[in-house]
Amino acid sequence: MTEVKAPTDNASISLATGMSTASIIQRKDVLSRGTPQIKTIYRHLTSPKGLDKGLSDMEARMVYRINALPRRISDLETEYGVTIDRLRKKDPTGRAYVRYYIVLPVDGDTGEAA
Repeated sequence: MTEVKAPTDNASISLATGMSTASIIQRKDVLSRGTPQIKTIYRHLTSPKGLDKGLSDMEARMVYRINALPRRISDLETEYGVTIDRLRKKDPTGRAYVRYYIVLPVDGDTGEAA
């Protein structure tokens, strides 16, 4: 039998997954250096569900037992260069909250504002 090996270089991974090379490099950095909470948040935000629905403070508390989501989001932005969008919403009772969404980098993105 022939053994199939996973691609090891970033260009091959980006072709296989559809992710940009910049996204792959960012993912490797966060998952290799991040704390368990940072890794959990990053995995959630980059999952299909996270890309679609984001993450709120209440969800982080209930599902992942992360009590300081805004602080961890700030850590992702400052220490790892991850871009996070914030969307202010109101729940059915009228209480305001924030949903966090990740903005995945594209190849050639320098991370600087235009």
